[in-house]
Amino acid sequence: MVKNRNKESDEENNYVSLEGSTKNQKARTIELNKEAKYILQKIKYSRDSSLPDEFIVTTKTGKINTASNLEHRMKVIMKNAELQGVKGGLHIFRKTFATRMYESGA
Repeated sequence: MVKNRNKESDEENNYVSLEGSTKNQKARTIELNKEAKYILQKIKYSRDSSLPDEFIVTTKTGKINTASNLEHRMKVIMKNAELQGVKGGLHIFRKTFATRMYESGA
């Protein structure tokens, strides 16, 4: 999600979905494990509406998460876990996760 800098009216979304390529032109698709799929399905079907295009993980108000929103949430989680001295954010978690998946043969 990126900020919509070309808004022509107040009715347009503040953020829009942007799909692009990676720096090395390789896809960043990963397979979810059974537990992750199960949890996401439980979240999806526990809602009143389960439209195919509906986002599964949203803010408390049902809005789309943005990168800055997720980074803020990560800082709060790290603070609550008393891990303020740990460096990194969402990007380092993605890289570490991808590395561990690769090492496990995924």
